[in-house]
Amino acid sequence: MIADNSAAAAFSAISPSRRRQWAAGPGSWVIRPDWANAAEGPIRIGIATDLTGALGFAGNTDANVARMVVNDINETGGLLGRPIELLIEDTASNESVAVGNVRKLIQRDKVDLVLGGIASSMRNAIKDIIISRGKTLYIYPQAYEGKECTPYLFCTGPVPAQNCDRFIPWLIKSGGRRFALPGSNYVWPQTINAYARKVIESSGGEVVFEEYYPSTKLIFPRP
Repeated sequence: MIADNSAAAAFSAISPSRRRQWAAGPGSWVIRPDWANAAEGPIRIGIATDLTGALGFAGNTDANVARMVVNDINETGGLLGRPIELLIEDTASNESVAVGNVRKLIQRDKVDLVLGGIASSMRNAIKDIIISRGKTLYIYPQAYEGKECTPYLFCTGPVPAQNCDRFIPWLIKSGGRRFALPGSNYVWPQTINAYARKVIESSGGEVVFEEYYPSTKLIFPRP
């Protein structure tokens, strides 16, 4: 349904292939009467997540939740009277692949916002193409190691202090005094484990094991 003449003009200016994409399918949209600002075009949101690779199980969950949320928002009138168009690129648990795919979101699709990256190493790999070169807002919604203060980049997940400062002393008070700290071999596990070790030892606990593994490792021998 076309809301008014201005919305109709905006819709007719869209390429047929793009128009079909918006008219049907997951995360798509059609012009609705209650989209007061539809003539301004959609708000384009890019999702950069691991659809394949070692973290594909998490990335596909992220993508499916994004589709669900965007569909719900569009069904209730969009955002600021405009529909949301969702564009998803695979970061593939591989920083080299990710940079090229995220560049498509910035240069080809000209998204207004990018959300995504699972591992902190992925955030570090793709943030330059998004914020330094693209001057595009980037929201990183995962738990992370802190120490990030970059224009256009908003990290919304907890930092090590929020994970450790209350929880570890409570564990020790409740009887758990010996800790093992395994992790994947990249910046986030190493940073939070270093912080956790300080909290453990200052609270009277003991670290008995700390070791790091490739992210692709699935089988772990007994220590």
